[in-house]
Amino acid sequence: MAQPAGKKDVMKLTGMMAALRCFISKLGEKGLPFFKLFKKADKFEWDDEAHKALEELKTFLSTPPVLMALADQEILQLYISMTTHVVSMVLVVEHEESSHAYMVQMPVYYVSEVLSDSKACYM
Repeated sequence: MAQPAGKKDVMKLTGMMAALRCFISKLGEKGLPFFKLFKKADKFEWDDEAHKALEELKTFLSTPPVLMALADQEILQLYISMTTHVVSMVLVVEHEESSHAYMVQMPVYYVSEVLSDSKACYM
């Protein structure tokens, strides 16, 4: 994907990210530089932070994590991460592997939400 040339291109990019939201961990944190570009009302300026975020997103999408399928009666663990702008959650399941001394945690499902200004007031 080429570097966005205007706000409309950034809107397309964030729309594509939204379509993949169930498969991108910490989507809000990864997309925050793109969302900040919408708040600049006067003129569009693609900055270094947005360029770095786009490159990291490309790298992440080219090596996606593998989600585990659940077996019956498996115990799930929920991890919640919060910043002032983003809430992320991941469900994991633990499996024993012979090559590891400890249990290995594998993701089952994750979700990330960017907080609007009104939602951030309640955090």
